[in-house]
Amino acid sequence: MITAPCTSVQLALLAIVAFCGQEVLCISDVRLVQGTNINLAEATQFLRDYEDEASNVCFRVTSAQWAYSTNMTDLNKRRMMEEHSIKAKFEKVSWRKAVVFDWTRIPDATARRELRMLTTNTRASLPDEKYNEIYHLIAEMKDIYTNILICPYKPTGYSDQVYCDLVLEPDVKRIMAFSRNSLELTHIWKEWHDKVGPQMRNRFMRYVELANQAARINGFLDAGEEMRYIYEDSDFENELAESFQKLQPLYKHLLTFVRKKLLQRYGPNVIRPDGPLPAHVLGNLWAQDWSNIADIVMPYQEYKNMDVTSEMLHQGFTSLRIFQMAEEFYTSIGLKPMPPEFWRYSMLEKPGGRKVQCTASAWDFCNKIDFRNGANPGFHEGVANAITLSVFNPIHMKRVGLFHNNTEIFESNINFLMLMALKKVAYAPFAYLVDQWRYDIFENGVGKMNSIWWDLRLRLQGIVPPVPRLETHFDAASKRHIPADIPYIRYYVALLLEFQIHDAMCEAAGHDGPLHTCDIYRSREAGRVLIDILKVGKARHWKDIIRMLTKGKSDRISADAMINYFEPLLLWLQGQNRGEKNNRMDNI
Repeated sequence: MITAPCTSVQLALLAIVAFCGQEVLCISDVRLVQGTNINLAEATQFLRDYEDEASNVCFRVTSAQWAYSTNMTDLNKRRMMEEHSIKAKFEKVSWRKAVVFDWTRIPDATARRELRMLTTNTRASLPDEKYNEIYHLIAEMKDIYTNILICPYKPTGYSDQVYCDLVLEPDVKRIMAFSRNSLELTHIWKEWHDKVGPQMRNRFMRYVELANQAARINGFLDAGEEMRYIYEDSDFENELAESFQKLQPLYKHLLTFVRKKLLQRYGPNVIRPDGPLPAHVLGNLWAQDWSNIADIVMPYQEYKNMDVTSEMLHQGFTSLRIFQMAEEFYTSIGLKPMPPEFWRYSMLEKPGGRKVQCTASAWDFCNKIDFRNGANPGFHEGVANAITLSVFNPIHMKRVGLFHNNTEIFESNINFLMLMALKKVAYAPFAYLVDQWRYDIFENGVGKMNSIWWDLRLRLQGIVPPVPRLETHFDAASKRHIPADIPYIRYYVALLLEFQIHDAMCEAAGHDGPLHTCDIYRSREAGRVLIDILKVGKARHWKDIIRMLTKGKSDRISADAMINYFEPLLLWLQGQNRGEKNNRMDNI
């Protein structure tokens, strides 16, 4: 059965999928490989069996990943890879079982949705040898990324031997964050990008070819279209583009002010007075978070910043006490305490005597005890960061006895909002553009990967490389999510959602005042908003969750709450930038 209209590319897929005896549904907005079985009882039994088996496989894989991350030995790495191989085989078998059903005609909405998800966003449709190949390509690129070593900066005339043993975490990140030597920053930036990209370039090009083949077998035009399909919304790209346009005035005013401050610090040889910013002087290897240069750009240097570290040390805080304090925040708004497994198995501080991965993360062990899931891929991060907006503000820190200054001083509030903007507003275009680049590569090919990367970064972020780049460099690979095959648009979605969720919780809490001063601590009403969206999980479409948040006013991901949060800073920046002779906003 072929339901018209079908493109010539889709018709050509019939021969490709003939090996598994499936048919191709060709509809304008859904193009998936599917079978003919419409028996609800059989579909339900398959999904029930799949859930049990998938939970077990996921638990084994995640446990092996956890063992390696908390003790990075060769033995644990080998065990992790073995479990990943088992998972890959399971996914292959499960896909073959799932695509025998014609999910479009299954008479139960939940079963239809589950079957549809199982047959998309997977490379299991590839023939075995290609499926194994793409799996190993991704593993190889991740391994290359993890093991990159670079050379430290060697000033002119430096005669001592230099050991090229700097790793990304913590060496490279620390230098990029705290060095104020533009020559050292240029060197470290160039070293990292020169070492990581060229090694992966050919592997990544083959990965793109295979990912596209899998997507087309599944009925999509390319792998980018398949990546977007998980959001179940034909207007998804337009919705995000609209939100990004709304954020542009705020971002451009922030960039103009930061440029002026960096020009004062580094001079015109490093900073162009009326142009884009070089990527190496923004305190972050990828120029995605500018908060590390707060000491350079803070508006009112004479006013104390909100660094409560010294007060925490004075009060004798330990790692355990920090986590207990975080848990108390959640229970104060009506959420349940952490399960015993969290306290028993979590690694709360870096142990001595072994190599570990010390990046803060929350893990889903798929065992219905240590788990979490959300309505779309951005909800996890969005919910967590919405809580951070309440915790990380002067009002809350004063309430819990960690901040003792007056929280109503105008200059202090502008300083605080500037710090938050350096974290959040500066991140928006980067979070948005990473997958815009990836979609372009999947759709149009790998011929100009590096030039497309820097064109997007200039056009959307106002960022340029500190040194000339060639097509052989492959600088997009400097961000782990690219070689690791991890979608990135979820972080842009999460960024907008955190402010939407924060806004809804603050309204429920009866907050009166600027949004950035809202603290939902001890508000059961705000907690109810969070509980309501968490308990739904992925059972309903994410647009339904936004309708819940907005009390039916909207079902769209929107930048409005974020703009509202930063409104006092935007007004201040407009005043600061008005007299700038170099305030040529259209140059970025």
